[in-house]
Amino acid sequence: MDSNIAQAVYNQAFKNWINPEVLARQKRGEVELPLKIHSAQILFGIDGSHTVRINEETKGTFTAKLKRAVKKGELLTYNDVDGLYLQQAPEDKGFGYITVVAGGDNRWSVSFSFEYGVDRIKEYLSLGEEYLENANDAVETSKRVATALGMTAGENLVKARLASSPLVDVSIMNARNHSQVFNRFKLFATEVNLKKLDKAYIDAVEFFKDNFNTVRYNTSKVEIHKSTLKKHLAALGRLKADTRRMVNSIDVTSLSMRQVKINEKN
Repeated sequence: MDSNIAQAVYNQAFKNWINPEVLARQKRGEVELPLKIHSAQILFGIDGSHTVRINEETKGTFTAKLKRAVKKGELLTYNDVDGLYLQQAPEDKGFGYITVVAGGDNRWSVSFSFEYGVDRIKEYLSLGEEYLENANDAVETSKRVATALGMTAGENLVKARLASSPLVDVSIMNARNHSQVFNRFKLFATEVNLKKLDKAYIDAVEFFKDNFNTVRYNTSKVEIHKSTLKKHLAALGRLKADTRRMVNSIDVTSLSMRQVKINEKN
């Protein structure tokens, strides 16, 4: 990696993400300044969201290339290290990242990759699209069936959207509780700011969640207006389209670079 590129990535990492995160934590009373940083990591989702890890929060496995042969158990210093190579933590696969690690003599190792894995997102997206198409087809013949299908479409589309962000723990993708998934989506909307996430998406998933058990177990007539059903299915259609555009905009062969040492500490 060119040292000028590494220096630029290092500078931008501290300026745009690490320093603001430290100040935000200080305002919340979570850390005291000055905070000595020995490692930091920024994860980027394809939706533009990010999360910052500092010091012990940094994840991954580092492999060191040494400058000399060493004996088992021998004490090493950073000056013995010729290069550090990061293997992402399994739960971070699919996200872009920048990781900086401090060494001796004010030197830092910088590794970054902007290769995004979208296979998981595509799986949920494809399921959601299939159920949504069937839900739209069923509106004219059975509001009960359309609502049930809309619920399943919404759950998969929500998972596709959540899977695009490092703000969301991957364990939510295995949740079997509909309310748990939808409640995490509502919280996610506040984290990314509703201006970036159409409120109609929230209204739609709430509608299908609230009516799901009724259409499944209540044998009486379904008291849902067709126009209301169509409105919420249309909102899911926009969520599908937004997520699909996001996935299609990602260049999965984007730049991937590894460790380099720089001499100027931020």
